Amino acid sequence: MNRSTTLLDAADLTVSRFDHPPHEVHDDPDREEGGHYGIAFVQEGCFGIGTAWLHPGAVLLTQPGVAVACRHDSSYPTDVCIAVRYNEAAAAPFAHAWAGRGGSRGDDRRLGWRWCSVAWRLRLTRRMISRSNGGRSVR
Repeated sequence: MNRSTTLLDAADLTVSRFDHPPHEVHDDPDREEGGHYGIAFVQEGCFGIGTAWLHPGAVLLTQPGVAVACRHDSSYPTDVCIAVRYNEAAAAPFAHAWAGRGGSRGDDRRLGWRWCSVAWRLRLTRRMISRSNGGRSVR
């Protein structure tokens, strides 16, 4: 089972904490399809996508219509991500960069979840949060 807790709900984006309830068995679905543009920052634990294992510090992107198969090495996963979900209008100016930034990691070229520079994504996230906060800066 997946759990998502909203931390910030702004006009252009939503920031949430994504994890798994600690005492509930988790079965990895065959595939999960992204319905939005988003960035996930892995904070704790690990999970696999394709041939890659994502550990704390990993950054990945989601985009509409792209399906992935995540896997865990335990029925009680401990991975935690901070996820930033952008609405369509907020992501539009950056959609071309989303598709072309970096490449898929591992052998599965259909992943669509892109590995990228943490600094580049943090700048983008700060810009979007700042825009949602009426121009107030975010650190």
